[in-house]
Amino acid sequence: MMVVFKKGLRLAFILTLLALPVLIWWKFDYINDWWRLRGYVPPREIVLLADRTTMTDDGRRIFYVNHPKLISQIDEFRKDCLQSEQTIVLGCYYSPQRGIAVYDVSDPRLEGVEEVTSAHEMLHAAYDRLDSEERDNIDKLLNNFYSQNLNDSRIEETISLYRKTEPNDLINEMHSIFATEVSQLPAELESYYSRYFKNRAEVVRIAQIYEKEFTSREQRAKELLEEINSLKSTIEVTANDLEADRNALESQRSTITSQEEASSFNQRVNRYNSRLARYRELIEKHNLVVEQYNDLIVEQQELRKAIDTRPVPQLAQ
Repeated sequence: MMVVFKKGLRLAFILTLLALPVLIWWKFDYINDWWRLRGYVPPREIVLLADRTTMTDDGRRIFYVNHPKLISQIDEFRKDCLQSEQTIVLGCYYSPQRGIAVYDVSDPRLEGVEEVTSAHEMLHAAYDRLDSEERDNIDKLLNNFYSQNLNDSRIEETISLYRKTEPNDLINEMHSIFATEVSQLPAELESYYSRYFKNRAEVVRIAQIYEKEFTSREQRAKELLEEINSLKSTIEVTANDLEADRNALESQRSTITSQEEASSFNQRVNRYNSRLARYRELIEKHNLVVEQYNDLIVEQQELRKAIDTRPVPQLAQ
């Protein structure tokens, strides 16, 4: 009986040793995460980014295991995010699970950029972890949505840009962009993303708020420019009419021979003066709208500068 027991124990030990590599391979991410997170205490600002984007425990673990950094200095940020000098970059992820960097945008009008960027980069790390079978399935869902259901021109333009600049990472970018910027997704994708976010809609809401800072100004600038062009056209027509009226009045003045003709002349002068006053009002309005347009362009430039992480060219010595 004791011999049988010892043989059974030996067999169990051998099976355990044989199964251990399989177990380690199956749970490699979790073991690696445990190792990388030993003694790691995320800074408060990093915890807040995870909180505000409603990351689940899994999403938060993937985020933290990459020891994310929030960087406010462009030079320091560019050391972490080595991209083309012509590219505006707000965050980056280093595969495999080797870090996340997020640019700290200081302009209060763009509050939320760091949150959405953090979620975007975390999803790159999440995509990196998918096994081949699940990745194939997710890729198919993303491609189907893009080709059949996406109806946001801004996001379509973004995807088209990635198709030109990063064709090998196109699906990976879709994986992050759709999750953080598209309100309505197919049920299967919503179910999939729920493993990373408790409330994905909150992430999209944040993205839409700061994106509106750009789109609302773009739309308003377009409207003001149209108004400027319309006023300019009206002013030119009015100026030509006034010139013709003035010439006619000067001709009529020299031919006045009666009180009746003088009365008629004075009436035409009054109409001319009314048109002249209207002309001056148009010029004042044109100048005001031009001023509003220029102020808006300055605001747009300020917003772009707030997220422009490209290095500033140095003057020649």
